[in-house]
Amino acid sequence: MENDFKTLKRHNADFFEIYLRNLLHKYFGVKYVTENLRITFPVFDDKVICVVEVFKANEPAYVKFKDKNGNTIEKLYVRSGNSSHELKSLQDINEYIFERFKK
Repeated sequence: MENDFKTLKRHNADFFEIYLRNLLHKYFGVKYVTENLRITFPVFDDKVICVVEVFKANEPAYVKFKDKNGNTIEKLYVRSGNSSHELKSLQDINEYIFERFKK
């Protein structure tokens, strides 16, 4: 993390976490990030590392983007093995949400 810290005004884990959380808030929303992520900075081999734990959510997390006209759009991505894929059709989105988040 040493090189990453140097890119910021304040060269420390606290300021890096603020920077990272602001990015995540922008793309996932404050509620999702607050409820489903934990960020810590343990020391490993005398070096600070950043660990981001993502907990299982109780509702879908949409990623927010700006389109070419500057309008905010939301997309839903799902994990498939070790990669993520966008669900594009409303039918696929509805089926996924129903199956994944049914109570």
